[in-house]
Amino acid sequence: MRILLLCDKPPWPGNSGGAIATRSVIDAMVANGFDLTIFFLSTPKHRLNSNDVPAGIDKQVSLIKEVTDNRINPIKALITLLFSRKPYNISRFYSKKTAGRISALLKESSFDVIQFEGLVMNLYFYHVKKESSAKLVMRSHNVESDIWYSLAGETHHPLRKFYYNSLAKRIERVEKESLNRYDTLLTISDIDRERFIDSGVTIPVITLYPALKKSATKDAVNLNGEIRAGFIGSLDWQPNIKGLIWFLDKVWPETKHSKNRIKLIVAGRNPVPLITRKMKRADVDYCGSPVSSSSFLEAINLLIVPLFSGSGIRIKIIEALMHGIPVVTTKRGAEGLPQDIAGMITITDDPSAMSAGIIETAYRGDSAQCSRLLIEKAAGYFSEEVATKKINTIYKALTGG
Repeated sequence: MRILLLCDKPPWPGNSGGAIATRSVIDAMVANGFDLTIFFLSTPKHRLNSNDVPAGIDKQVSLIKEVTDNRINPIKALITLLFSRKPYNISRFYSKKTAGRISALLKESSFDVIQFEGLVMNLYFYHVKKESSAKLVMRSHNVESDIWYSLAGETHHPLRKFYYNSLAKRIERVEKESLNRYDTLLTISDIDRERFIDSGVTIPVITLYPALKKSATKDAVNLNGEIRAGFIGSLDWQPNIKGLIWFLDKVWPETKHSKNRIKLIVAGRNPVPLITRKMKRADVDYCGSPVSSSSFLEAINLLIVPLFSGSGIRIKIIEALMHGIPVVTTKRGAEGLPQDIAGMITITDDPSAMSAGIIETAYRGDSAQCSRLLIEKAAGYFSEEVATKKINTIYKALTGG
């Protein structure tokens, strides 16, 4: 089966949730023996360096890199806001050069299935449809409009609220107008699946959880009895900024001044100045952007995920569970998780309850047993074996193969 995967960023390195989610699909396709071509955008924010590409991957898949400049242009953003119905954060990914290269590729090669990894690549739908008779699949990493509606609801700044609401409405319009054009929609969680169906999507909608490798059981206590709690995420993304500020202001002081020895380590790229100042005042260890999220998880005992907006499923939580690392998160952070998985982690929006949950989770006496249970339960949903079988079933049904 010949597959073309269209991606808005490089699948490597695996230091963001989106890249990890895409890579999990690639691994499942390779495991099924599909003839896979990956076309991806390399942008100023997400570049692919040769050192990031796994050794030998070129023998398993065909890689096509498209270098494009999608940096924010304030003038174009304002013109789009005033004189267009398009969402600028998506439309800035479009270029005639990229469209021409996709069209040329499809004229030269035929595919059985073409999968669009996220709403951004929907910009090139008609170029694909014009040149190919392949089955077309959209894989949604989240309900993008929900993220911006949430951000609009959280902010009290009138101009920001107006802009976020405008962006959310524009993205929602794109979602409603475009998704039914595909043959199948793959979602990353059941809650997203239900959300799309409720919004009027009538094509088959199937949940395909991201798949990750499981790790060895994690010991709960680090050297000299110190617990290392970790936060990881892009520190220039509004949901992460808001969540970390809330945690540093409301939760960390009580946790830090308890009698227990708990250290907070933060990882992520591009921290905004406010985050940098707050981390310094809170005596937090900031380690920059790690080589991979797995390497960061290997250095902590507990993952903190304080999120109040977002959609889809938190890849960082899944990865932590597959490493046997306990998680403390908010109600929004836990959305999208299967119920039995959610029942194994600490979920609260109350600062004092979260602080108590961190301490209780960190110093459990049966931590090794809990770690094994986390890995075992998570693997039932998120293992590579499960994803490989499911994607094979989906694609065979789609193509009649």
